[in-house]
Amino acid sequence: MKKFVPKNKWIFIVLLSSGFFLSTQLHHVFANENLAALFSQWFQIKQEEAIKKIDEAIEIQKERQIERIKEALQLELAKAEEEMQIFVDEEIEKRMTNIQNYADELIANYDTDQSEDKKKIQEELDRIMDRAYQEMEKVRETYHNKDNKLEN
Repeated sequence: MKKFVPKNKWIFIVLLSSGFFLSTQLHHVFANENLAALFSQWFQIKQEEAIKKIDEAIEIQKERQIERIKEALQLELAKAEEEMQIFVDEEIEKRMTNIQNYADELIANYDTDQSEDKKKIQEELDRIMDRAYQEMEKVRETYHNKDNKLEN
């Protein structure tokens, strides 16, 4: 014999099954949304961690390279300073030798005959005396002309 199930029960069972089915489907929808949010958050955290690690690695490498550059520059500056000192010492020595050679040449060519110098000095003194005589003559003429004017 068959059991008789009222119509309302069937509706109730169908509604209950439908509700159960919908709730599991909604749970999947919400789970997918939560999973997407969870995945997005995880990706964001991993991205920030990666950026932080990259920044730290770059900073460490930058500091190493700065120290390397400083050391290289100090070596180059020391080398340049040494080269400059050698250059200066060589130039000083070369120029001192040139001056010494020039002085030796002047000493070797020094003329002890001063007759030429005496002649030049005598000519200059004669010119000075001539100018002095001319100026004294002007004064005498000026004074003589004043006396003549006074007599007239």
